[in-house]
Amino acid sequence: MTDWNVLQKINFKVKRDFLRMKTANDLKRIFITGNSTDVGKTVVSAIITEYLKADYWKPVQSGELEKTDTMKVKRWVSNNKTAFHEEKFKLKQPLSPHAAAEIDGVNIQLEDFILPNTSNHLVVEGAGGLLVPK
Repeated sequence: MTDWNVLQKINFKVKRDFLRMKTANDLKRIFITGNSTDVGKTVVSAIITEYLKADYWKPVQSGELEKTDTMKVKRWVSNNKTAFHEEKFKLKQPLSPHAAAEIDGVNIQLEDFILPNTSNHLVVEGAGGLLVPK
């Protein structure tokens, strides 16, 4: 279970940092990543999505198909402006996308990823982390 005190601290820091930015209204696409899995990307994505009333997209979901990150963010976001874009790939194994795709027999290419068409801010949550191969 997520510690709500930690969420509140993250929420405060995100809001403070966005308020300091003079070009916050110019933001259109924000990519959320981390150095690994289970480091809080989904929580941070939800906070930023809620704060900006942005759209949300997680292009690749690996594992937890009955409790996807998109489902979690939908539950945490309360505004009525956010659109949730469907995952491009839903992989069965809770592994890095390249490993899960190989097991599932799915060929993922960079050309498969086209950002959703939106005039709203867009929060894109990566799968795995910066250290994940490919």
